[in-house]
Amino acid sequence: MLCYITNNKEKVYFNSLSCKQQYNMNNLLTTLSFSIYFNKGVYALLLGSGISRSAGIPTGWNIVTDLIHKLAVQYGTSNIDNPEKWFEEQYGESPNYSTILSKLVHTQTERVNLLKPYFEPNEEEIENHLKEPTKAHRAIAQLAKDGYIKLVLTTNFDRLLEKALEDVGIIPQVICHSDDIDGAIPLVHAGFTIVKINGDYIDCRFLNTEDELADYPDKLKDLADEFGSDLLILPSSIHEVLIVADSETFTEHDYQVFRNTIKNVNCESVPPEDFLSDHLYRYCRETDRLQIFTKSPAVRTAV
Repeated sequence: MLCYITNNKEKVYFNSLSCKQQYNMNNLLTTLSFSIYFNKGVYALLLGSGISRSAGIPTGWNIVTDLIHKLAVQYGTSNIDNPEKWFEEQYGESPNYSTILSKLVHTQTERVNLLKPYFEPNEEEIENHLKEPTKAHRAIAQLAKDGYIKLVLTTNFDRLLEKALEDVGIIPQVICHSDDIDGAIPLVHAGFTIVKINGDYIDCRFLNTEDELADYPDKLKDLADEFGSDLLILPSSIHEVLIVADSETFTEHDYQVFRNTIKNVNCESVPPEDFLSDHLYRYCRETDRLQIFTKSPAVRTAV
């Protein structure tokens, strides 16, 4: 029997798992636990909105429906039973985060002020201990303090994890915009790093409309356009990679030399903790895709 505790602390039991499925699940968790324990700092965590939901931080859809209510007030409608239907009838399109924000505010600064109440507690919420780190946040902070986790990637805008880390004496390095990467301490030397993929709610540069999310800085594409060719990426270590402009004059032998160079350098000069990859990678300018290099362009075209 599997017991799952929901956000409102209700226990839900599942009897549908077979003994074999339960065994496999327990075995997977045991293997993962041992791997994390004996490989400190190797694993990274990816966090979504669920970790903050029980703290009273609304999910993206909760914010969408509440913003629709605010939008309806501007049209003189104070009560709407079906926010999604109202929005579709009013604007002829399905509601989403991007379209609603564009109807309410026009600048990133205005958006910050609009969204702050969803992430910062008011007096009543402070009294009820809402919008503060949950047990999950604090468990992650303890893992970080003990050295098991050094990197978290999150799509969340809130700062609950930062608060939990600070409570155990960790001041994390926070990367919430592409501009922060240039001045960041390398991950191997940083105590703890949080990468906020979509930004931070009080940083005017945070990204949450379709146009902004579609306009992530694309350094590989810019570099390929500058060279006027595809790119070959040779991983040197976690600290650096080498980028070479691909050329029609390269032969299969040349590509094999690149592959052998990567493997030889990794074997002879790169410490295990700095190892990045043994593969040669190719960025295709036409498709805007990065993938492991397996065949020369001529061979791929022929196929």
